[in-house]
Amino acid sequence: DGALAWELAVDSAPKGDCVLNEDKICTVTRDGTIVVAESSDGSLLWSSSGHPGFLRGAWLTKNCVFTIDEEGRLMVHRSSDGSPLWSYRCNAPSGAPLFGDGETIVVIDAGPTLHLIPVGTTDQSSSAATEEIPSSSGQFAER
Repeated sequence: DGALAWELAVDSAPKGDCVLNEDKICTVTRDGTIVVAESSDGSLLWSSSGHPGFLRGAWLTKNCVFTIDEEGRLMVHRSSDGSPLWSYRCNAPSGAPLFGDGETIVVIDAGPTLHLIPVGTTDQSSSAATEEIPSSSGQFAER
């Protein structure tokens, strides 16, 4: 019927597309914030600021939010609460979109090189060789 279902104000303009799955919507903003909300009513689930700028919009699965920053780092957060899970450093940043099938994600860097990274279907850490794990501060830390 064209009626507005809900709105959610964010601190700065989204960068790239917003992504939607069965229960969440996600966007990244130009000021380096990840925003995840309930798709049913727009209530904010979590946001995480202070990231370097993003090259593209996010990619969202049932359990994870994937972003790639301007330094070429693929960052993975738990979609339910924003906890950092792991990250992967690409050779050179690219503006190519992130895509995958829920079990694998493909990142294209400026090489151009394709990076095929198994991520699984749960919140478990990746088996990628350059895996990082969250520190007690919630930030990504080298293993």
